[in-house]
Amino acid sequence: MKYFLYARKSEEDSNRQVPSLEDQIKELHTRYPDLDIVATYQEAHTAKEPGRPLFNEMLERIRTGEAQGILVWNLNRLLGNSVDQGTIEWMLWRSQLLSILTMDKEHTPADTVLILNVEAGWTSPE
Repeated sequence: MKYFLYARKSEEDSNRQVPSLEDQIKELHTRYPDLDIVATYQEAHTAKEPGRPLFNEMLERIRTGEAQGILVWNLNRLLGNSVDQGTIEWMLWRSQLLSILTMDKEHTPADTVLILNVEAGWTSPE
């Protein structure tokens, strides 16, 4: 299976304990040394609103079959708003996306939406 590695750090994360883009990439390569990673995306962009350019490019490339999985440090780096989360859930449900690997778990089309929501730590905006 082919994967895209996606690393994101929001401009707003400067006071939080989120690893740098380089550290996320290094840790993922160390954890999964034998994966077929076809491209790495590094995005310094908030995910509160839909419209991350590299995230959208990556999803389009998955739709065209260039990869079937996403490697990401934590789900909260991938799923930052309900639109993007819905897109990922839809792609899993349609089996366009077969695997999301994080540092500690794999998410597959068999996972429920509830599991993804809980593990992403996502709450609706107020």
